[in-house]
Amino acid sequence: MKIRNITIWLAVVLLVVAGSTRADFTLYDNEQLTVNTSHNNGWLYDSSRASIVSGGSVGNLYTYVYSTANVSGGNVDSLHAGDFGTANVSGGSVGLLNAYVYSTVNVSGGNVDSLHAGDFGTANVSGGSVGNLYAYVYSHANVSDGSVDNLYAYDYSYSSISGGNVDLLYADVYSTANVSAEA
Repeated sequence: MKIRNITIWLAVVLLVVAGSTRADFTLYDNEQLTVNTSHNNGWLYDSSRASIVSGGSVGNLYTYVYSTANVSGGNVDSLHAGDFGTANVSGGSVGLLNAYVYSTVNVSGGNVDSLHAGDFGTANVSGGSVGNLYAYVYSHANVSDGSVDNLYAYDYSYSSISGGNVDLLYADVYSTANVSAEA
């Protein structure tokens, strides 16, 4: 009887440990996923869509080929939009957010620690809070509302500030920064 109880106890422990591991996910075509649990990695391709909501978390999330990641709650450690992918942040928190190779990221709410736009990527900030915003290699960074601690423009990038709050703006000699006053 004692051995049977120990065996059952070990089986329960193994099920709990196995159930608590963080899985990866990959979406293709028009597949959609609402993420409300914890995942290590996620890959989105070919017009697929993932929505990170309250209670959800992803370590590394990648969007490619016209796919879209929406973060309205929860947490993403790093979110990379590339090859015409899109990332929208309206809530929650993102540690590192990248836009590269003709991709677009839109921040309308939530908190982003570091936002990078490069290689013809576009970063739009219309709300929320961004720590550091880096624009480089022919990219665009547009701030119309929200707050950005530091905006750094390098290597033929274009930055536009039409509203919101930017504490520090640095533009190197090869980049363009357009600042318009609020009415």
